[in-house]
Amino acid sequence: MARLAGIRERAYVSATPGARNEYSRGTEGSQEGFSADRGPVWRDARRRSPPLAPGIRGLIFLGAILAAGLLVVAEFATLYQVHLATRVTPIQTVTAGSHNSYAMIPIAAVALVLGIAVWRTGSRPVLLALGVLGLVALLIALLHDLPDAHASGLAEHNTISATTTPGAGLYLETLGAIVLIAVSGLGFLMGGGSRQGGGGPADRPGEGGAGPADRSRQGGAGPADRPRQGGAGPPEGRRPPRQPG
Repeated sequence: MARLAGIRERAYVSATPGARNEYSRGTEGSQEGFSADRGPVWRDARRRSPPLAPGIRGLIFLGAILAAGLLVVAEFATLYQVHLATRVTPIQTVTAGSHNSYAMIPIAAVALVLGIAVWRTGSRPVLLALGVLGLVALLIALLHDLPDAHASGLAEHNTISATTTPGAGLYLETLGAIVLIAVSGLGFLMGGGSRQGGGGPADRPGEGGAGPADRSRQGGAGPADRPRQGGAGPPEGRRPPRQPG
């Protein structure tokens, strides 16, 4: 009986460290899998949008050239003319450049630079900046130039009615701004909004299989889910009582 108790005690002592080692290895493996799975998913989520196709770049570049030319020509064209009720010919002609301090010329220059950048790189942020620039030009035309091109009042010491009629400059600068906005919008529509690498982290599993929450630990059940090797033994830290031989 004493010999049998000694054998059971040695089996219990040798089995317990092995179980602890298996538990520690399983925990470390799950932590490593967690970091390895999460890393590539976040890197995929930060991928940038693909560049535009070469054909679309060429169309955007041509549109930017057209819009820049329209804006430059508009600055030297007639914005409006002042007419009196008693005269057939206008008494004053105002150009768009003198009215808005030639603001469309730097806008046209920047639009041309952005068009070249889109043509060479296919960058979507640059394409968006091209549309914002067209919006600025449109606001100048509608909020600053248009009200004075459709005004009416009194002239000649407030005795004669006078009106203004818009000229070609107003229509040219408005058309140039609309072309910039249209080119930017069509570039996004024709280029598509899909990203490389498929869906985001919520649409695809991480690399290397399922995450730690969806799979069990490697090596089977942990020490809490399986009995100790060598049969049931006494609690840890207590030796079994020896029976007299």
